Amino acid sequence: MISAEELNNHLNDNSFELIDVRSTEEHDAFDIGGKHIPIAELENSIQEISRDKPIVFYCGVGKRSAEAVKIFFNYFADAIAFSLDGGIKAWKEKLADAEVH
Repeated sequence: MISAEELNNHLNDNSFELIDVRSTEEHDAFDIGGKHIPIAELENSIQEISRDKPIVFYCGVGKRSAEAVKIFFNYFADAIAFSLDGGIKAWKEKLADAEVH
């Protein structure tokens, strides 16, 4: 897992590949960047994800993103991937005044 604060510290340096696994409605309501691939479409879209840098999956509270990491590791066991700890809920709580990218 990666904390909201740690991820925020690295958003501008582009050191992670961000993947939003929430629904389209959730994504449209609040977005911190990256690709949007809903969890239901992840396995069909797995090849679209670059493995050139560590990947951070995020969702609402961290459950779907943790599942996304497991799915991803089933295909790419040697990849580096994290789930955003607490998801967008934690992001909003801890970084309410942070600029959204």
